[in-house]
Order: sequence, then C-alpha cells, then structure tokens
Amino acid sequence: MTAQAPERILINGDTQGLSEWPLETYIGLGGQLPELNDFWSSANRRGYVGTWQIIDERLYLIKIRAFLKDGGFGNLGDFFPGYPDRVFAHWYCGALTIPEGKEIEHENSEFQAKYERDRLIQFENGVVTKTIIRHNGEAPEGAHDPFQVAAWWQP
Repeated sequence: MTAQAPERILINGDTQGLSEWPLETYIGLGGQLPELNDFWSSANRRGYVGTWQIIDERLYLIKIRAFLKDGGFGNLGDFFPGYPDRVFAHWYCGALTIPEGKEIEHENSEFQAKYERDRLIQFENGVVTKTIIRHNGEAPEGAHDPFQVAAWWQP
C-alpha cells in the first residue's frame, strides 16, 4: 500500500505532518463534504489534504486542498460554507501525533514509520487537554527529516 499524504499542522511557525486525519472524525459523525474526485492519487485516497492550527488551545482547520468531482480544486469554503478562513474542530476528541526529528525506521504504509520523537496532543471537543513528547530513539546516520513536502500539497 502506498503511504498516504499526511495532513499538516502549523506548530511554532513550522508546518509539520500529522499521523492522523482529524476531518475523518467529522465525516464519521455524519459531516458532509463536497463531492470529491474518485481518484486523485494513490498517495491520497481520501481526496484532500487539510492544514490545521492550534489557536488559543483550540484546534482549527485553516486550509484544505481537494480535488473535486468536476475537476476543479476545492477550498475551505467549499467544505464549510460560510467559514472561508477557519473552522473550529469541535468534533475532534483524541490525540494528534506529530512526528519530529529524523526517521528511525522507514515503512511505506500509513503512519508506520518511526521518528526520533512524537509530539502527542490530546483534545476533547477540539480543545487541548494535554501535550507530551515521546522519545523513540536516535536516527541512523544519513536519515532524513519526516514528511518531505511534495509540491502538489504545498500551502
């Protein structure tokens, strides 16, 4: 299976990859999305990439790039009419994992690679309740940084 393009999150001014897809929780709760193209890329079966940010201890979806059924690209306003700038992720409960440091073990499947550290941020109804850093070990010589950003999902 092809590794999937990660969601992104802005942390301390840097864009980092996420090991979860917070919008999938919204969909699972019955949230409606615009009609997406059936196949964008083998590296993006869900058809979109969201960018998230924590503002005042609250999780927001601040940008989305999606390939719509009509062949055009969709944005946040297409997913959440009336909210073109950001959407509070009140539906999200659980932890977001943000891999940090260099890759220790490579795996070409969803979220299986291991990195030097993981930042785990716990949320309850979109509000931060806890943050911890998990240390996973040292990367081998020549290891690369996580989530090299492909041009097609740049901000």
